[in-house]
Amino acid sequence: MISLRSVRFSYDSAEEPTLKNLNLEIHEGEYLAIVGPNACGKTTLLKHLNGLLVPGEGEVWVDDLTTKDPRSAGRIRQRVGLVFQNPDSQIVGMTVEEDLAFGPGNLGFSPEKIRKKIDEVLHLLGIEKLAPRAPHTLSGGEKRLLAIGGVLAMEPAYIALDEPTSSLDPRERKRVLAILKALHGMGMAVVHITHDMDEIVDAERVVVMLRGSILCQGSPAQVFSTGEELARSGLEIPKVMELIRRLRECGVAIRPDIFRAEDACRELLPLLNGREPRRFRQGEG
Repeated sequence: MISLRSVRFSYDSAEEPTLKNLNLEIHEGEYLAIVGPNACGKTTLLKHLNGLLVPGEGEVWVDDLTTKDPRSAGRIRQRVGLVFQNPDSQIVGMTVEEDLAFGPGNLGFSPEKIRKKIDEVLHLLGIEKLAPRAPHTLSGGEKRLLAIGGVLAMEPAYIALDEPTSSLDPRERKRVLAILKALHGMGMAVVHITHDMDEIVDAERVVVMLRGSILCQGSPAQVFSTGEELARSGLEIPKVMELIRRLRECGVAIRPDIFRAEDACRELLPLLNGREPRRFRQGEG
């Protein structure tokens, strides 16, 4: 697992630490979402996961390797792949295929293994037709998939993504989220950083950050139930939960713990079919 132990970090120009005595464990194979308002330290935390940043105090361990040991940097960065918010900052190839080959080539993979990894990643992401294309001709969503693919080609155990759906249209956003869900289903640990609460319903665990510290954490249902904590962080509950809340205020008898759209559809289908909804009696629910 990745373990952050009493991590404290400050940028030279900052008046106060960006990360403050932060403790967190990320387990192999889990889907972890990290949420919080802008400037709460999410991206700084992300860069600590594979040693791009090293804590001023405390330690970060990746399995049995500490990021403070420069001799471990190569192995750590293969185990923990980062996908940044701007995909252009990590795309280096002249074509999609060349870009996917860059990472495994630098790791010393054989030509045969590099070819195999390229084909596997192209198929997994559904971008086979993009293989000969130049990256600058791709859409924003296609560039995000290429950035993810470049990391996957290096066979990481953990993949951490910083706002991977920002500035994407709904179709491309849905495609990227489906890829993350598929990667988790294949056994890869996914660390998904976002400020959009609608994106975290499939996570196994959610960490809410505020001003460099962890405000609360738990399953999506547990986090969504902490209304006061979310209000303090400036985050909004998912739109589905807001819909359920308003329906309950109108007296519709529907469970309050629904936060997935498909679950809401199942609950509301009888209403759409014309059945009379059961309404709460005075003081009920």
